[in-house]
Amino acid sequence: IPHAWITSGTRTLSTLDTVGQGRFTLLTGIGGEDWVRAAGTQDVEIATVVIGPGQQYEDPYGDWARLSEISDAGALLVRPDGFVAFRHASAAPDAGALLADALRHILGHAR
Repeated sequence: IPHAWITSGTRTLSTLDTVGQGRFTLLTGIGGEDWVRAAGTQDVEIATVVIGPGQQYEDPYGDWARLSEISDAGALLVRPDGFVAFRHASAAPDAGALLADALRHILGHAR
């Protein structure tokens, strides 16, 4: 995952601090509602992190927007070890299916 300085309230932290802890993490922006919903429907626990104006995490310097290579409606799925496992640059009406396919591939499950 790319390192970028973000804020949460008055606290400044790295995007690296939002992932790991033994679980998958989905990072998205203010337009990523479909991705957040999709994460909640999977058979694997996926933490969600929304970065953008008015969200729990904000990107005051624009570093995350520049480095993540996704739009505010795109998504990054990060493995528990911090490696990016899946990236979708924009919104996807079939976010649930895309995320399920990515997880099957990552976890080695056949269709």
